[in-house]
Amino acid sequence: MDPRRSTVPNSNLSSMLRPTSFAARTSLRTIAARSAVSLSGIGVAPPPSMMRRPYTVPSVDYDNKYADKLVKKAQAEGFKSVDEMKAAYKKRADDEVARKRAEEDAAQKVKNEKLAKTIATDTLPSHVKKLGDLVHLDKLQSESPEVIEKLWVGFHSNKDAVSAVIPREMYLQLHGRAKQYPQFVLPVFHGDGAETFLLQHSGHQTFFTSMLSYQTHGAEAPVLFTLTYYKDLMDDKGIVLVRGEVDLDKLSMDSARKLTEGMRNFYLDQEFVLVEQMYQDAKKFDFSDVMAVARARAQAQADQAKEGEGKSAASASG
Repeated sequence: MDPRRSTVPNSNLSSMLRPTSFAARTSLRTIAARSAVSLSGIGVAPPPSMMRRPYTVPSVDYDNKYADKLVKKAQAEGFKSVDEMKAAYKKRADDEVARKRAEEDAAQKVKNEKLAKTIATDTLPSHVKKLGDLVHLDKLQSESPEVIEKLWVGFHSNKDAVSAVIPREMYLQLHGRAKQYPQFVLPVFHGDGAETFLLQHSGHQTFFTSMLSYQTHGAEAPVLFTLTYYKDLMDDKGIVLVRGEVDLDKLSMDSARKLTEGMRNFYLDQEFVLVEQMYQDAKKFDFSDVMAVARARAQAQADQAKEGEGKSAASASG
């Protein structure tokens, strides 16, 4: 779910999208009152670091150390060489990984379909703008998912807002995990420093506030950034439209985009194991792991950006 910006012809926009303003300020207590979400447990300080010592595995050349045994094992199992045996074992392991992945994907699909039925009649809170208030749904429904995505992202490109379009299956997985694990703490890196934010999922929205603000004001902490997921086109077009509103007096667009990316990474990518661990095995949960993977992502993006700048400069000079 990459927050992106693009441009599309204004003639298309004017016929399908309605003018709107971005101004939504509220607090965690207000959200809880509107959606009956419990505030208990929100903002609990992350478990202290276990200060685990790094452990270095000694390098061992097993091929040379056990060469004779490997040759005998290969011969006993009918292989012509140790390399042939290794290749066979690797293929067996790869096949097992593929089999398990296929089983997990099938199970996730069944889970998603069950979830889709339960949320079919879900609606956004009455105070939230409906998709029909933002776009001409009747006109938009006649377009392809690709065109809808360009229109939606383009519509927000000249506004102080985050926008994205995500596939149906991805949203169902996100929504299911968000219901099970509704709160998490996300770091946002700016250079060498980082700021932490409290994330809270509620219905078909995600709210962000700063941890410092929550620790100071508790449930009255202001919401700085809100993501709203519009599932109106989920079944017919297979997509969910995402709209993020930012309190620019207190949060930059850059931070809002990083929070969107961070939420996606921790709820839809490999980092999800840390979200699970925080809830299911709190004694082993170490917030420094969250910081480490978030920093690694940030560094990788910075390196990629520098590489892109270098290529652009080289092309210009050439």
